[in-house]
Amino acid sequence: MRFTFLAGLPRSGSTLLSALLNQRPDIHVSTNSPSAAVMWRLEAELSGSQQYRANPKPKALYDLVAGVLPALYADRTEDVVMDKSRVWGTPGNLRMLRTYVTAEPRIVYLTRPVVEVLASLVSLIHANPPGSVYDQGLPDSFRPIDDVRCDAMMAPDGDVDRALWSVHNMGLEENAAFGHEVTYSGLMEDTCGTLAGIEQFLSLAPFAYDLSHIEPPEAEDDSVYGLVGMHDVRRSISPSTTRPDDVLSDYVLNKYGDL
Repeated sequence: MRFTFLAGLPRSGSTLLSALLNQRPDIHVSTNSPSAAVMWRLEAELSGSQQYRANPKPKALYDLVAGVLPALYADRTEDVVMDKSRVWGTPGNLRMLRTYVTAEPRIVYLTRPVVEVLASLVSLIHANPPGSVYDQGLPDSFRPIDDVRCDAMMAPDGDVDRALWSVHNMGLEENAAFGHEVTYSGLMEDTCGTLAGIEQFLSLAPFAYDLSHIEPPEAEDDSVYGLVGMHDVRRSISPSTTRPDDVLSDYVLNKYGDL
């Protein structure tokens, strides 16, 4: 089994891409995966504990962290597994992949203009009852609630900010060999060309994808996030019709419009 990775911005087409790639018999693309966080915390907890520092066992530490992905996907039989986490491309996570998985990881990362991402997320929040993951821990403010939500997503370590950090790091010259960018517009407007580029990057044989009857990917319970419909996919290729100008305030459009 060979591990590859899917990262990048939310609301940038990752669920559609997963559904298309999962048509192949030789690859499994996961739903949102906890593996990056589990590996990070396991490494930190073990190496930072007093007990470990008193009696270091580097090989045991390596084997435990390196064993997370094989254990998580022990039920899969495909040749290639693509683990999905928006933050695989951050410096720390990329270092972790190169240490514990492979010296030359392959990360497909999706991008989209930030105001389109924010507009899509805000529209999704509006379509659900209050209390989604994006409403938890928001600061009290006199400002419009959607402005507060967007600033929280874009704050350091906010959900969109961390994904942007991942995208930025993968775009650096020293990491170019490890990453392959997929734009939302490219996925929608040139789906076949986009898939062919991914196949080449991942050393996969060409495959005849069915773009007219797209089946939903592996089920993910979106009610856990308080955002039912977050991972729905249309049965054929059709871009979002949400316009940032119709959803976001001038404050948000001006602040994040150049990202």
